[in-house]
Amino acid sequence: MVRVAPREDIRRRVESKVRRLKQIAQAHYIYGRYDMVLEVLAKDREDLSNLIDSLHEVEGVLETETFIVREVVKDRPLDPIIRVLK
Repeated sequence: MVRVAPREDIRRRVESKVRRLKQIAQAHYIYGRYDMVLEVLAKDREDLSNLIDSLHEVEGVLETETFIVREVVKDRPLDPIIRVLK
């Protein structure tokens, strides 16, 4: 989760950085306390820590919060699409 300063130039800078970081699989703007949610695949804690540090180097990144998946309960991203198409 990422909080970004509410300025268009800063958001574009953050987006540019996010696009270049290979560990980030998905990035979405969201409503709520945070502005972005990032899905990250890091090889280990050091890789994750380096990624977070590089995000904090971008001017306008105000805060991050990290959640680590403990266990996958369901991984079927097409289920809602198939349901809608029926």
